[in-house]
Amino acid sequence: MAPVHPINAQQSLRQGCVLLKIRISESGVAEDIAVVSGDPIFQQAAIDSIKKWRFQPFIENGKPVGVRTEIPVDFIISSQIMQTPQKSVSSASAAPGAPLSALPQRVRVSQGVSEGLILRKVAPLYPIEAKHNHVKGTVLLHAIIRKDGLIGSLTPVSGPPELVQSATDAVSLWRYRPYSLQGQPVEVETTIQVNYTLN
Repeated sequence: MAPVHPINAQQSLRQGCVLLKIRISESGVAEDIAVVSGDPIFQQAAIDSIKKWRFQPFIENGKPVGVRTEIPVDFIISSQIMQTPQKSVSSASAAPGAPLSALPQRVRVSQGVSEGLILRKVAPLYPIEAKHNHVKGTVLLHAIIRKDGLIGSLTPVSGPPELVQSATDAVSLWRYRPYSLQGQPVEVETTIQVNYTLN
């Protein structure tokens, strides 16, 4: 069930993501809900939404048990969701026979490789004032992609200051296929370009 986009956020064309820490009960209900991070304007709507979700209970030794996990709740203006064609990207492999404990926890990959891992891409909203002032260009972001394919952190590297926040807000909603070494997911460090052009 999609969350209800707050009216004031819709009016200002704001998008965002709220990360919630929850306990999934034996019956599949979200309990002990706490906000980990996210824009305050979306936090209550995210909590209200996840209370209505029903999960498949975790089974251990043939019986349902409660588990704790983190769940992202996205607030996206539907017209900004872009379809991304899937590319074949082979994960890097460590030396044959290398113990898993010796594998790096984070690897750096090129922008081309990280683009091939994208599962969902959200287009940035062009700031009205920047468009009015004919501001265009490319925002370059340094990104950490977590093991689960979510954006861990974004740091602006370059680009017009008027466009940086818009680019950061959009990219924070992107989702990636986890990058793996010898079948084990690892964090990815990469760069992301967001282009702004005036038609």
